[in-house]
Amino acid sequence: MIGAEALTRWNNNLLGEIYPDEFIPIAENLGLIYKVDYKIAEEAVKKTKQLLRDNIVDKNFRMSFNMSIETLKRKDVVEVILDILKKYSLSGKNLEIEITESTFLNDAEDVVVKLNKFRENGIYLSIDDFTAGYSTVGLLTTLPIDVVKFDKSLISSINEESERGKNVYLGLTNMIKSLKLKVVAEGIEEREQFEFLKEIGVSYGQGYYFGKPERELKNV
Repeated sequence: MIGAEALTRWNNNLLGEIYPDEFIPIAENLGLIYKVDYKIAEEAVKKTKQLLRDNIVDKNFRMSFNMSIETLKRKDVVEVILDILKKYSLSGKNLEIEITESTFLNDAEDVVVKLNKFRENGIYLSIDDFTAGYSTVGLLTTLPIDVVKFDKSLISSINEESERGKNVYLGLTNMIKSLKLKVVAEGIEEREQFEFLKEIGVSYGQGYYFGKPERELKNV
Protein backbone atom coordinates (compact mmCIF):
# COMPACT_ATOMS: atom_id res chain seq x y z
CA MET A 1 0.00 0.00 0.00
CA ILE A 2 1.41 3.36 -1.04
CA GLY A 3 -1.51 5.52 0.01
CA ALA A 4 -5.16 5.84 0.90
CA GLU A 5 -8.11 8.04 0.04
CA ALA A 6 -10.06 9.89 2.72
CA LEU A 7 -13.79 9.28 2.28
CA THR A 8 -16.54 11.11 4.12
CA ARG A 9 -19.77 9.88 5.72
CA TRP A 10 -22.31 11.76 7.82
CA ASN A 11 -23.58 9.82 10.80
CA ASN A 12 -26.87 11.38 11.90
CA ASN A 13 -28.64 10.25 15.08
CA LEU A 14 -32.01 10.28 13.35
CA LEU A 15 -31.18 9.37 9.76
CA GLY A 16 -28.24 7.05 10.32
CA GLU A 17 -25.32 6.96 7.87
CA ILE A 18 -25.74 9.42 4.99
CA TYR A 19 -23.56 9.06 1.90
CA PRO A 20 -21.80 11.92 0.06
CA ASP A 21 -24.04 11.77 -3.01
CA GLU A 22 -26.87 12.85 -0.71
CA PHE A 23 -25.35 15.60 1.43
CA ILE A 24 -22.63 17.00 -0.85
CA PRO A 25 -25.13 18.53 -3.34
CA ILE A 26 -26.96 20.14 -0.41
CA ALA A 27 -23.72 21.60 0.95
CA GLU A 28 -22.91 22.93 -2.53
CA ASN A 29 -26.32 24.55 -2.92
CA LEU A 30 -25.98 26.20 0.48
CA GLY A 31 -22.48 27.45 -0.29
CA LEU A 32 -21.04 25.38 2.56
CA ILE A 33 -19.05 22.80 0.62
CA TYR A 34 -15.77 24.51 1.50
CA LYS A 35 -16.42 23.78 5.18
CA VAL A 36 -16.82 20.09 4.33
CA ASP A 37 -13.65 20.09 2.21
CA TYR A 38 -11.60 21.86 4.87
CA LYS A 39 -12.84 19.43 7.54
CA ILE A 40 -11.92 16.43 5.39
CA ALA A 41 -8.51 17.96 4.65
CA GLU A 42 -7.74 18.41 8.34
CA GLU A 43 -8.91 14.92 9.25
CA ALA A 44 -6.81 13.47 6.42
CA VAL A 45 -3.70 15.33 7.56
CA LYS A 46 -4.25 14.44 11.21
CA LYS A 47 -4.75 10.74 10.43
CA THR A 48 -1.70 10.63 8.16
CA LYS A 49 0.45 12.19 10.85
CA GLN A 50 -0.77 9.57 13.32
CA LEU A 51 -0.06 6.70 10.93
CA LEU A 52 3.47 7.97 10.28
CA ARG A 53 4.15 8.62 13.97
CA ASP A 54 3.06 5.09 14.89
CA ASN A 55 5.15 3.58 12.04
CA ILE A 56 2.06 1.99 10.52
CA VAL A 57 2.86 3.29 7.04
CA ASP A 58 5.97 4.09 5.01
CA LYS A 59 7.44 7.61 5.18
CA ASN A 60 6.34 8.23 1.57
CA PHE A 61 2.71 7.27 2.26
CA ARG A 62 0.15 9.70 0.77
CA MET A 63 -3.39 10.44 1.86
CA SER A 64 -5.65 11.87 -0.85
CA PHE A 65 -8.93 13.72 -0.63
CA ASN A 66 -11.30 15.36 -3.09
CA MET A 67 -11.58 19.12 -3.39
CA SER A 68 -14.59 20.73 -5.07
CA ILE A 69 -14.27 23.45 -7.67
CA GLU A 70 -16.15 25.86 -5.38
CA THR A 71 -13.51 25.38 -2.68
CA LEU A 72 -10.69 25.72 -5.18
CA LYS A 73 -12.12 29.07 -6.28
CA ARG A 74 -11.78 30.50 -2.76
CA LYS A 75 -9.01 33.03 -2.19
CA ASP A 76 -8.01 31.41 1.10
CA VAL A 77 -7.78 27.80 -0.13
CA VAL A 78 -3.98 27.58 -0.43
CA GLU A 79 -3.42 29.35 2.89
CA VAL A 80 -5.90 27.08 4.70
CA ILE A 81 -4.36 23.84 3.41
CA LEU A 82 -0.80 24.98 4.16
CA ASP A 83 -1.84 26.07 7.66
CA ILE A 84 -3.31 22.61 8.30
CA LEU A 85 -0.05 20.96 7.22
CA LYS A 86 1.88 23.31 9.48
CA LYS A 87 -0.48 22.66 12.41
CA TYR A 88 0.27 18.93 12.32
CA SER A 89 3.88 19.25 11.12
CA LEU A 90 3.19 17.13 8.05
CA SER A 91 5.13 17.36 4.81
CA GLY A 92 3.24 18.24 1.65
CA LYS A 93 4.61 15.08 0.02
CA ASN A 94 2.24 13.06 2.23
CA LEU A 95 -0.86 14.79 0.88
CA GLU A 96 -2.64 14.50 -2.45
CA ILE A 97 -5.49 16.70 -3.63
CA GLU A 98 -7.90 15.21 -6.15
CA ILE A 99 -9.82 17.38 -8.59
CA THR A 100 -12.19 16.47 -11.42
CA GLU A 101 -12.01 17.20 -15.13
CA SER A 102 -14.84 19.75 -14.87
CA THR A 103 -12.62 21.89 -12.65
CA PHE A 104 -10.99 23.32 -15.75
CA LEU A 105 -14.15 24.29 -17.59
CA ASN A 106 -14.17 27.76 -16.04
CA ASP A 107 -11.49 30.01 -14.52
CA ALA A 108 -8.79 27.58 -15.59
CA GLU A 109 -6.07 30.21 -15.27
CA ASP A 110 -6.88 30.98 -11.62
CA VAL A 111 -7.14 27.28 -10.82
CA VAL A 112 -3.73 26.56 -12.35
CA VAL A 113 -2.13 29.36 -10.30
CA LYS A 114 -3.43 27.80 -7.09
CA LEU A 115 -2.45 24.28 -8.12
CA ASN A 116 1.08 25.49 -8.81
CA LYS A 117 1.25 26.92 -5.30
CA PHE A 118 0.23 23.55 -3.89
CA ARG A 119 2.92 21.79 -5.92
CA GLU A 120 5.54 24.31 -4.81
CA ASN A 121 4.85 23.06 -1.30
CA GLY A 122 5.28 19.40 -2.25
CA ILE A 123 1.58 18.51 -2.42
CA TYR A 124 0.67 15.95 -5.07
CA LEU A 125 -2.18 16.71 -7.45
CA SER A 126 -4.38 14.29 -9.33
CA ILE A 127 -7.28 14.35 -11.77
CA ASP A 128 -10.05 12.12 -10.43
CA ASP A 129 -12.65 10.20 -12.45
CA PHE A 130 -10.78 10.75 -15.71
CA THR A 131 -12.72 9.72 -18.80
CA ALA A 132 -10.91 11.75 -21.47
CA GLY A 133 -13.90 14.04 -21.46
CA TYR A 134 -14.41 17.80 -21.52
CA SER A 135 -11.27 19.56 -22.77
CA THR A 136 -8.91 17.96 -20.28
CA VAL A 137 -6.94 15.91 -22.81
CA GLY A 138 -5.78 19.05 -24.54
CA LEU A 139 -4.77 20.58 -21.21
CA LEU A 140 -2.83 17.60 -19.86
CA THR A 141 0.46 18.85 -21.25
CA THR A 142 0.20 22.11 -19.30
CA LEU A 143 -1.68 21.22 -16.11
CA PRO A 144 0.45 20.99 -12.94
CA ILE A 145 -0.66 17.45 -12.05
CA ASP A 146 1.15 14.28 -11.06
CA VAL A 147 -1.49 11.56 -11.23
CA VAL A 148 -4.45 10.67 -13.45
CA LYS A 149 -7.09 8.43 -11.88
CA PHE A 150 -9.13 6.57 -14.49
CA ASP A 151 -12.87 6.55 -13.80
CA LYS A 152 -14.30 3.15 -12.85
CA SER A 153 -16.56 3.23 -15.91
CA LEU A 154 -13.48 2.58 -18.05
CA ILE A 155 -12.48 -0.60 -16.23
CA SER A 156 -16.11 -1.72 -16.00
CA SER A 157 -16.16 -1.97 -19.79
CA ILE A 158 -13.33 -4.50 -19.69
CA ASN A 159 -14.24 -8.17 -20.03
CA GLU A 160 -13.11 -11.17 -22.02
CA GLU A 161 -15.31 -10.21 -25.00
CA SER A 162 -14.54 -6.49 -25.01
CA GLU A 163 -11.46 -5.96 -27.14
CA ARG A 164 -12.61 -2.44 -27.92
CA GLY A 165 -12.80 -1.57 -24.23
CA LYS A 166 -9.34 -3.01 -23.62
CA ASN A 167 -7.89 -1.09 -26.54
CA VAL A 168 -9.38 2.16 -25.25
CA TYR A 169 -7.91 1.57 -21.79
CA LEU A 170 -4.52 0.66 -23.24
CA GLY A 171 -4.50 3.71 -25.51
CA LEU A 172 -5.36 6.09 -22.67
CA THR A 173 -2.76 4.46 -20.43
CA ASN A 174 -0.02 4.87 -23.02
CA MET A 175 -1.00 8.49 -23.61
CA ILE A 176 -0.88 9.38 -19.90
CA LYS A 177 2.43 7.55 -19.42
CA SER A 178 3.96 9.38 -22.39
CA LEU A 179 3.31 12.61 -20.46
CA LYS A 180 5.31 11.21 -17.51
CA LEU A 181 2.21 11.05 -15.34
CA LYS A 182 1.16 8.17 -13.10
CA VAL A 183 -1.98 6.17 -13.86
CA VAL A 184 -4.26 4.93 -11.09
CA ALA A 185 -7.04 2.52 -12.03
CA GLU A 186 -10.22 3.09 -10.03
CA GLY A 187 -13.01 0.57 -9.50
CA ILE A 188 -11.08 -2.70 -9.68
CA GLU A 189 -13.49 -5.40 -8.53
CA GLU A 190 -12.51 -8.60 -10.35
CA ARG A 191 -9.32 -10.59 -10.76
CA GLU A 192 -9.65 -10.47 -14.56
CA GLN A 193 -9.53 -6.66 -14.40
CA PHE A 194 -6.53 -6.78 -12.09
CA GLU A 195 -4.65 -9.17 -14.39
CA PHE A 196 -5.42 -7.04 -17.45
CA LEU A 197 -4.08 -3.91 -15.72
CA LYS A 198 -0.89 -5.72 -14.73
CA GLU A 199 -0.48 -6.92 -18.30
CA ILE A 200 -0.60 -3.39 -19.74
CA GLY A 201 1.69 -1.95 -17.08
CA VAL A 202 -0.70 -0.09 -14.77
CA SER A 203 1.10 -0.14 -11.43
CA TYR A 204 -1.45 1.55 -9.17
CA GLY A 205 -5.09 0.78 -8.49
CA GLN A 206 -7.92 0.86 -6.01
CA GLY A 207 -11.25 -0.89 -5.63
CA TYR A 208 -13.18 -3.58 -3.80
CA TYR A 209 -10.84 -6.23 -5.21
CA PHE A 210 -8.30 -5.04 -2.63
CA GLY A 211 -10.77 -4.26 0.13
CA LYS A 212 -13.78 -2.17 1.07
CA PRO A 213 -13.54 1.24 2.80
CA GLU A 214 -12.62 1.01 6.47
CA ARG A 215 -12.70 3.45 9.36
CA GLU A 216 -9.17 2.41 10.34
CA LEU A 217 -6.34 1.12 8.19
CA LYS A 218 -5.63 -2.55 8.87
CA ASN A 219 -3.08 -5.00 7.58
CA VAL A 220 -1.11 -2.27 5.84
